[in-house]
Amino acid sequence: MTAQEQKVRLLTKWRSGGMCEVCAVQRATTFHHRLPEGQGGPWRSANGLHVCGDGTVGCHGWIEHHRARAYERGWLVHSWDDFYAVPALLRLHGGWVYLHWDGKTTTYDRRTSVWAP
Repeated sequence: MTAQEQKVRLLTKWRSGGMCEVCAVQRATTFHHRLPEGQGGPWRSANGLHVCGDGTVGCHGWIEHHRARAYERGWLVHSWDDFYAVPALLRLHGGWVYLHWDGKTTTYDRRTSVWAP
């Protein structure tokens, strides 16, 4: 594990408090890349979610098996998108939020944003 990966995992766990950011019900067990690593997704806290399950079960599994819906919710982002500019629908954080490099979030406001889910 690289120093960057370790730092991002810690920031993401801090942001989630150990709970799944998607459902806010289960304990988070895995890191999910919004822009997949295989598509060039970097280790950045804004590019990751702390989620329950793995690639086959839980919220992580749901994201992998319902990719179109996951893109609509900001749980996945396209390679041409800027993951800092695409909000994610996260129950743990009260709805639509932007994810930041420092592990923090800010509320997405549809009235002032150019991005529309």
